[in-house]
Amino acid sequence: MSKGQLSEHSFNLCSAFCPSCGTRIYHAPERNPEIFNVKPGTLDNTKWFMPVTHLWVTSAQPWVQIPNDAILYPQQPETFEPILQAWQTLLGKPSQRRFCD
Repeated sequence: MSKGQLSEHSFNLCSAFCPSCGTRIYHAPERNPEIFNVKPGTLDNTKWFMPVTHLWVTSAQPWVQIPNDAILYPQQPETFEPILQAWQTLLGKPSQRRFCD
């Protein structure tokens, strides 16, 4: 993996990319150290994966099926607190490990 800084919104974002194809594997915004965004399409096994939140649903493709109990945001949420609480409920307390330090 290669690591780099990338930001489309004027804040620092620690990211890791596949060295072969350039696909972003994860990113972690420095402004919110509790958030670590893994791109699920990069995982070999997604059987354990259960999304709890859907962001930017106003631009979702019409064929995307969103579960009725998911937390929805039309665009970028103001706060990630409800998302963190949903993950804590589903998986337990999140890891404090930082991958970009």
